[in-house]
Amino acid sequence: MFDCERDFWNTFSNLYLMTKEMYIKAEEYDDEFCSIMQPIKEQRDALDHMVRSYGELIKSNNNNKDVLNEEQKKYVQKNFDKAIGHMYRAFYDTADILTIILREHIGNELKGHSYSKICSCWSDYESTRKQLVKITDQISKLRFKKEVKTSQSEQEKIFEEYKSIIDFL
Repeated sequence: MFDCERDFWNTFSNLYLMTKEMYIKAEEYDDEFCSIMQPIKEQRDALDHMVRSYGELIKSNNNNKDVLNEEQKKYVQKNFDKAIGHMYRAFYDTADILTIILREHIGNELKGHSYSKICSCWSDYESTRKQLVKITDQISKLRFKKEVKTSQSEQEKIFEEYKSIIDFL
């Protein structure tokens, strides 16, 4: 296994599994149990880049070469990077829709109940309510930041922030 493969699979599998978990939750929480097509398209695009990379790796092995030349390394790495980019977009698309669905469910559950009634049934509602207000601002900032070309470490930070928000919701 080449070093680029190990790094790729480490990042890719983490993103894929987290996205899959959120995707299933989004389907389950959606009132119509609808599938969300954009993340699936992003995962398909990621697969395309993975196949391109592995095609090059297999071609190298079929030619009895255990080492890639510089051009092959660049090609493989470029496609691995693109696959990761598509997986981040799949994650973000899923996270965006899941947070919308979850906040809508929370709002619908609370609709029609007075503040005092909610507080009598939900002991830490006031602190939770303050956090929910902050989350709206946090999500909008994350949704804006994800569109900007960012480094891998910044992507990971955004990923963790988004995951934390979803866990809270």
